[in-house]
Amino acid sequence: MKTERIEGVCEIQQSGLPEKGRRLLIEIPHGATERSHFDALAGQLKGIYPSGLEKFFHVNTDVGAPELAHALSASSALNGVQVTVVRSLIPRTFIDCNRVLGADPALYREGKVTPATPDYVQHLDDIELLHGLLARYESVVSEAYQAVCGEGGVALMLHTYAPRTVPIQAVGNDIVQQLEFHYAPARIETCDLRPEVDFIHKTSDGRELVSPLALDRLGSALTEEGIHVASGVSYPLHPSTAAYHHARKFPHQTLCLEVRRDLLVHEWRPFEAMEISPERVAPIARALARGLSGWIHGRET
Repeated sequence: MKTERIEGVCEIQQSGLPEKGRRLLIEIPHGATERSHFDALAGQLKGIYPSGLEKFFHVNTDVGAPELAHALSASSALNGVQVTVVRSLIPRTFIDCNRVLGADPALYREGKVTPATPDYVQHLDDIELLHGLLARYESVVSEAYQAVCGEGGVALMLHTYAPRTVPIQAVGNDIVQQLEFHYAPARIETCDLRPEVDFIHKTSDGRELVSPLALDRLGSALTEEGIHVASGVSYPLHPSTAAYHHARKFPHQTLCLEVRRDLLVHEWRPFEAMEISPERVAPIARALARGLSGWIHGRET
């Protein structure tokens, strides 16, 4: 697999030539999952940031998504499919690579998502730096979608989420205190448990931009592995997100999904770096690869 790295922006990995034009893009917009990613960008910023912000980083980044992407892309079920993996290296703690920059705050709330840039990012030099990084990432991703979906391939927007939904509406200077309050042992158990896997495929008004074939093939494969699948329970496919606009540009060629992080790690520890479990990743990767293969080959009939 060929690897290209744009320092501080993204990592791109690609397998060999596709058979019969079969192409798959796996985008990981929240792929900056390592503490070194956080430290590297934080060290470039000039503003004053909340104490303990690394706790927000650990609980809010898509732990396990890169490992899951690499496991499924190496699966024999995808032999003959050219797989391109684009992994963001920009921590969403500072700017979110799956957001429309500058959207009205009400739009983010409607989409049940955090803003592109948290309120605690105030220094003008930092804003300029972060916007520049996001623009570079968006340029790479736009080219990748065009190269894959523009040539008849499909794209998987791969995310992971924390096990429980925490009722935090605003990300400001008190974000660490809010998290510590809600993650108190007795309190976090009262928060809603999220689905093991959730397909994010419905818009706020109920439209579906995702292929029924994709939902069927991936849903069946995951269910066969004993993994519970939901359909749009957690979030809508919303105009405040980049995923929505990729799906609109390439209707029925993309699928956005969330996998619960505690299914991928040895032990779920929200405020610390976690060790990924290859044994726990394997069945989910196997199911996703089988489902993606069924979707790709099914499009040919």
